[in-house]
Amino acid sequence: MPPLTYVGDLRNDEHIEKLVKRTIEKHSKIDVVVNNAGSDFSLVFASLLDEDFLEKYEKVMQIDLNLAIKLCRLAIPYLIESKGVIVNVSSVSSKKPDIGFLIHSVSKAALDMVTKSLALEFGPKGIRVNSVNPGLIDTPIAQKCSLDPNVLEETKRSFSVFQRAGEAEEVAKAVAFLASNTSSFVTGTNVVVDGGHLLK
Repeated sequence: MPPLTYVGDLRNDEHIEKLVKRTIEKHSKIDVVVNNAGSDFSLVFASLLDEDFLEKYEKVMQIDLNLAIKLCRLAIPYLIESKGVIVNVSSVSSKKPDIGFLIHSVSKAALDMVTKSLALEFGPKGIRVNSVNPGLIDTPIAQKCSLDPNVLEETKRSFSVFQRAGEAEEVAKAVAFLASNTSSFVTGTNVVVDGGHLLK
């Protein structure tokens, strides 16, 4: 059976509702929800005293936090039926702040607490909820954070004990593990995939 493809702007509640509705129409159930919405704006550099700080804050929270909460609200009734799984894609920024990235760190720290709170509330109903917390991953979003390629390469080398950035596939494998029955006794956990960044 070909996969269901739905193109929409998830900042629009109507599109979130349609995504869930069409999934149920095609597959009659939901087994796994992976909250991985993001944009290059999510890593916006901002100081609390910036004139447009609150505007940036609201925009990032809408993408990084609110979407996950709204999708979980709609999907959880179906996940209760399937004894399903939620995997939230967070960040090591939730655990280690950096100057200029207050908004990103706050949004991801909140997402980690959403993970733990949902795991506690819905665990008795058979739902597992975990997060994956990547470090610096070599993606187009990471590349946009630095206009100077030399600076980006130095950042990649300094960010992990392996002296390289992670690959998207390395994060995907952690998500797949948490979404599978192999992790059937794992819930409320933040799985860090950062190449040892938090050790430094």
